[in-house]
Amino acid sequence: VTTYSNEYGGPKGFTLYVTGKLTNNGEITMTGKGAYAEGQDVYLWHNADGTYEYVPAVGGLGGAAQTAGYLEVLAGTPGVGGNNRQTGGGGGGAADWASTSGSGGTGTSYSGGTGGGGAGGRLAGKNGSENGGPGGEGVGGGSGAGNPIGGTGGLLILYADEYDNNGSITSKGISAASAGYSGGSSGGGSINIFTNQDTGIDQLGVITAIGGLSVGSSVKGGAGGNGTVTHTQIEMPTQSVQSTLTVNEIAENVSSIVQSILPPSIKIDTVENTATKKIDITYAEGYINEYSLDLGKTWQIHTGTITVDEPTTVITRIINGEGEVLSSSSLTITTIDNTDSEVSEEESTGTETTQPDNTEEQPEVTVNEESITKEETEEGVENE
Repeated sequence: VTTYSNEYGGPKGFTLYVTGKLTNNGEITMTGKGAYAEGQDVYLWHNADGTYEYVPAVGGLGGAAQTAGYLEVLAGTPGVGGNNRQTGGGGGGAADWASTSGSGGTGTSYSGGTGGGGAGGRLAGKNGSENGGPGGEGVGGGSGAGNPIGGTGGLLILYADEYDNNGSITSKGISAASAGYSGGSSGGGSINIFTNQDTGIDQLGVITAIGGLSVGSSVKGGAGGNGTVTHTQIEMPTQSVQSTLTVNEIAENVSSIVQSILPPSIKIDTVENTATKKIDITYAEGYINEYSLDLGKTWQIHTGTITVDEPTTVITRIINGEGEVLSSSSLTITTIDNTDSEVSEEESTGTETTQPDNTEEQPEVTVNEESITKEETEEGVENE
């Protein structure tokens, strides 16, 4: 399971929210998917003592530039590793004699730092861009890793009552392309796991956010700084659902996910193949409750039952008076057929979710080995 990426990298983070058990038999990854965007403090959890768990806007520092003296060659400086949920900094480029390499970029909350450019022939390489942009151009040497060439480690957030990781959870930086005087590699991302599970949460499967490796055919560029992996034991909010998995891109105006705010509950009138569907949404009281039927391009205030007559993804959100998104959920509806044609039971129930009023059963979500990529616009919401 991963996200889209384009010339701006990936989205501003990838969140999996599971109210029951998450079983990973494949890979959940933000490797090379860091976003080309200015960092912000990203608030993840409101602790009982009033403090917050958050990813800092600024990550590890980039590796310094190298200036080689006469007949001297210098390997690139590694990026600085992150601490306390930070991403890692980008590595600096290598320098041939009488040349100056580019420095690595500093990490952000959304991206590991970019690599600096290598330098040779008494020239100067370019610095890695800030905010997860392009790697530094090599001048007489190789270029650093960044966006869109190579990529950077991104922000990955998992919430689950319990989870079983039989595969891998990664957000690694990317190694620069090998060259005579190589550029620096990009920094690792930030992995944040919140679960009610009290044993084994840091011992299951492979979980890593290392930076890109130091590479070079003659003189190596600097390695990307390692990002961070943080496990936090929490008590998940309880909710009566049969099966819900919410995948959200962290939007630019998200500043907190507050412990006491449950995601909106979405319920449809039938899972049978019908010409229309009636949708009822239950929100927490006392907030601004909105929904979108066009993948987050426009939002409407919720006032009552919604009727749709074509396949639709319903996205909901709860915001406060300052415009902060406190909670969200989504549901994709596909079993709408105005021609009354027959569909199989598997087709008519496979992607929709109902939420009976009289069940307390918690969901179990399994991520299998096949990679699933969801593509969306920069300000869209990713859903599964």
